[in-house]
Amino acid sequence: MMKSRYLASALGAIAALCLTAVTPAQALATTVTTHAWALESTPANDGVTLTAVSCRLRTYCVAVGTFEFGSNGLERPAAYGWDGVKWTALPVPANASDLEGIACTSIIYCMVVGDNSKFMAQTWTWNNRTWTAEPTYNSSAGILWAVRCAGKTSCEAVGEHGNGLTQYPLAESWNGSTWTNQSTAGAPSGSLRAVACQYVGRCEAVGSKLMSNTVLAMRLSGSRWITEATPVLPPGGVGYSLTGVSCYVGGCTAVGNSEAGTTVAERWNHGTWTLLGPVGTGDASGSNSSWNDIHCWTASNCTAVGGSARASGGGFRTLVETWNGKLWMLNTAPSPSRLGDQLFGISCPSACTAVGYQGVKNLTRSNSLALRALPR
Repeated sequence: MMKSRYLASALGAIAALCLTAVTPAQALATTVTTHAWALESTPANDGVTLTAVSCRLRTYCVAVGTFEFGSNGLERPAAYGWDGVKWTALPVPANASDLEGIACTSIIYCMVVGDNSKFMAQTWTWNNRTWTAEPTYNSSAGILWAVRCAGKTSCEAVGEHGNGLTQYPLAESWNGSTWTNQSTAGAPSGSLRAVACQYVGRCEAVGSKLMSNTVLAMRLSGSRWITEATPVLPPGGVGYSLTGVSCYVGGCTAVGNSEAGTTVAERWNHGTWTLLGPVGTGDASGSNSSWNDIHCWTASNCTAVGGSARASGGGFRTLVETWNGKLWMLNTAPSPSRLGDQLFGISCPSACTAVGYQGVKNLTRSNSLALRALPR
């Protein structure tokens, strides 16, 4: 299974949570242990890849992704809702081509980003019953990959636009009624894949650069995004991309991978991006692995999700790891098919939910996958 959203690597695919202020309780979290994860019920044999999820309660989540149909691999958008027992299909916007990112601020308000049937950047709001199209600033061949919202009147969305040969970063802000284009002038060619904010107006976005052994990181300053310096990465892992980022008191942590199948994690401390351990640290087995998304409560308490080709053999399997400030610890997570299972999105309002896909014998298809972190 391969989505255009993700790097074309030996691994398979790569992906972004609601923008909220960090609470004192989160800032004081000190005990860091791994979770055990349980499989949630999703429709069987649905041909769906879930790429992003946002939860407000243990009994309310919305996930978006892509449904594949037909022998020729045709795709159309998909959306699922969680009621505390199972995931069920939701209607999708009539003019949508891809639903890529989601941020829910309540059980009656979710902002979803992607592109429309004209392959132009598009957003939609979901009120738990119907969809409303929210036109964005558009240029040809644009798409929004990720969104974070502090409320109904404050969202940041990031993505890319271009001419089909070269892509450039795209960023927009939402005031409750209108999307406004934000300047990314001076940024190199590339794409912004994830965004997170400590509070309104203080945001970091990450992604990839074309033909570079560094990743793309940008900081919001007023109404414009400023490119930040990031560490030079080993040349053997061409095609590096940061695909998930999470912010907390004191900074942000981002994760991603490379086309060569190595994980990468970097931390921002309000001024400098540094590597969080050597490239490939998150590989639990010494073989190909991918981090796709992350949620952090503090700088030393994060959970990252993705996939790994375990040394024990078999196909690509789910990968969930916890960062305790010194090392990454492997979580116990189901990998039901072992035929290419991978996680792309995570949301942690209290307990964490992660979504992705599980492979099937027909490698051109996949079925939806959702996991829930069990109480410690």
